[in-house]
Amino acid sequence: MEQRSLPELTEQELQQELKKRKQSQIFAALFVGFSIGVAVWAATHKGSFFVTLLPFLVAYVFRKTPNELKEIKKEMESRKIL
Repeated sequence: MEQRSLPELTEQELQQELKKRKQSQIFAALFVGFSIGVAVWAATHKGSFFVTLLPFLVAYVFRKTPNELKEIKKEMESRKIL
């Protein structure tokens, strides 16, 4: 399935994409929070240096999730869907 740009999507497809991106953002937040917990535990239990840097690496991987959500909301506002 090819990825279409936001202006090409219908209103229903935009709403589905928004829902999918919100779920993705929640997953990313949970994963970053979990990795912070692991890093704190590792730091207090003489863990390795890599594990204490884990939250920064995870946050870097998930850095574009909020931007994608903003783009979809902007497109929906331009079409007066929201």
